[in-house]
Amino acid sequence: GTEIFMSGMGWHGPYDITSVCSGGTSYMLPPYGTCTLYVTFEGSTDEPLGLSTGVGGARFTTGLYLFDITGFIYTGDRKPGVSNLLASLTTLGLPAATVELLKPHATTARTYLYDNYSTNDQKACPSLRTFVYRTEQEAAANRITDWEAVALVTQARAVLTNLRCTCA
Repeated sequence: GTEIFMSGMGWHGPYDITSVCSGGTSYMLPPYGTCTLYVTFEGSTDEPLGLSTGVGGARFTTGLYLFDITGFIYTGDRKPGVSNLLASLTTLGLPAATVELLKPHATTARTYLYDNYSTNDQKACPSLRTFVYRTEQEAAANRITDWEAVALVTQARAVLTNLRCTCA
């Protein structure tokens, strides 16, 4: 075998990519050597909430390898958090049946948080707990991916924490 040369990495979006290669230098791979690319999400306060996609790539003497990158920005702040959760049902591209199952719970939580009566905010807790439970069921049944479930559950739990609800 011959050594493979990695001539560079690149990316588009709020990410950073580094590499660790074994058996050679950081840019020269010996036969049967490995190179692992690490992607770090670099979200900032000026990024909009929700999905943030990008593209990464590495150029080797054997060819250019491109990969899609997806990160997620969320907030635990009550109103924007529950609104982003509701919007995520669409932006994640979930199956229609899953959206129909989850949307009523997020909508109920949003109704309580946006009714201008802060004394009602705790009433959003049961709906958010049910949202988490049903999301986990959808993932367990393989109707949504584990990554989609993590994105939804993480957001819902952040709002639950902000509301000082007992997390699901």
